[in-house]
Amino acid sequence: MDSSTQKSTIPKRMPSSLFERNLKTTNLLVRIGLQTSGDMISDIFRGKTADFNKSLLSKKNIFSTVETLKQLRGAAMKFGQLISIDSQIIFTPEISKIVGQLRSSGYSMPPNQIKKILDKNWGKGWLKNFESFQVHPFAAASIGQVHRAKLKNGRELAIKIQFPNIRETIKNDMRTLRFLLNRSSLLPKGFNADYYFEICEEQLLAESEYTVEAENIKKYSNFFKDYEHLKVPTVVSEYSTDQILSMSYEEGSEFSFENSLSKSDRNRLVEVLIQLLLDEIFIFQFVQTDPNLANFLLKSEGFEIVLLDFGSCTNVTSETKNLYADLLDVGLTLDRKKIKNFLFQKGFLPDEMDMATNNLINQLIDTAIDELARNDNFDFASSNSLWRASLDTIDFMPLASANYSGGIIITDWYSSNTASSESIKITIRFLTNEIVSNALDIKVFYKKCSSGEKCKIIEKSENIKKELSKKILAKAALYEEQTKDKNYKPYKGKVTP
Repeated sequence: MDSSTQKSTIPKRMPSSLFERNLKTTNLLVRIGLQTSGDMISDIFRGKTADFNKSLLSKKNIFSTVETLKQLRGAAMKFGQLISIDSQIIFTPEISKIVGQLRSSGYSMPPNQIKKILDKNWGKGWLKNFESFQVHPFAAASIGQVHRAKLKNGRELAIKIQFPNIRETIKNDMRTLRFLLNRSSLLPKGFNADYYFEICEEQLLAESEYTVEAENIKKYSNFFKDYEHLKVPTVVSEYSTDQILSMSYEEGSEFSFENSLSKSDRNRLVEVLIQLLLDEIFIFQFVQTDPNLANFLLKSEGFEIVLLDFGSCTNVTSETKNLYADLLDVGLTLDRKKIKNFLFQKGFLPDEMDMATNNLINQLIDTAIDELARNDNFDFASSNSLWRASLDTIDFMPLASANYSGGIIITDWYSSNTASSESIKITIRFLTNEIVSNALDIKVFYKKCSSGEKCKIIEKSENIKKELSKKILAKAALYEEQTKDKNYKPYKGKVTP
């Protein structure tokens, strides 16, 4: 769930019937086809070679796609959320832009549509029970939106309202979305879209059952009765139906990189969440499976974490629980051979692997063993010599994105002189964790802007990339040597080779 909605949505009526939703997607396909054909014909008349992919992914088509999917929400929004976890790896920059905009914005239902839904579920005259009701949502999800309200008795509520007839349109939306993506060639070749379509449909159907979600919240409330740092909202049953979920309103800040927590507090936070996950698997055998950080709030007073959004919960079978227990047991032996044999036996690793894959698996296992053998806190970034060396080499530049799991670092535009019209930007993609000459894919961009704010961007020459790569690899090799030294102490600062 995204709580930045007040800044990123504007009211617009949500299509509720199958006919309306199909009409929207049909119009989108026609619009994309006409705009693509028009661009290609225009290129031919200008003496240029017609480029289908370039025309298909034009700014006009991206805008049309985003605008339509933002209004449809539902399947399109959920699919965008699922694949956006790895969007920088999977997609071209143009498709990543569509996914990013779907994730961060969308339309919300206007007041008259909200009132119709509430009248249907609560009966007319419900407003007399409220001191206030904010018609603009403060949070949104793929199939609904959340409003803040206050009862006459002073109790503050968070009221989750499902989009009209969303449950009845999910399967049809999934068929339409599958058709749209397959016919438009928007997804990269070899991308297993069926896997995401299946998960998407399952999650949407589960999340549409608000009565089930209410029971899940009550279940977690019972789980947490003896927990000091964890809580969930309280379900307000008299204002909850299969389309409306009313809960106590909970204050708190979202987990994010901007959270001004000290390192010790961040470590403490992670410890609580890891303990929660272990308890979910081994004690509750019931897991809240949505990894969205917006589903967690940190209360300002004390050290209390509030869990939100329980639409995607699943039972953990005894077989799965025992598998995780066995995995932990063999992991704690700190024996690479035993760990690897276990992974082979349980089907986590293929029977046959090429040399590069085998070396990578060995390196991952060895990294885990080395860190488990230590008594200090694990630092993801400093455990990877290439990652550390890259960040240290470009530490004078502001970062736009540093995705460790995705293996990419992107800086913001940087200029040594604030008054200068010239700036540079660097992207570093990690092709392997091994310190070898082809480990990094580095791009350096140069931007020069004129007084009229018109900017020209070019990619810098190979020589600059080679020099930067050489410096990073030399620094990474030094870090690697330090970790092999028995007298080596954990990384505390920069090291210059």
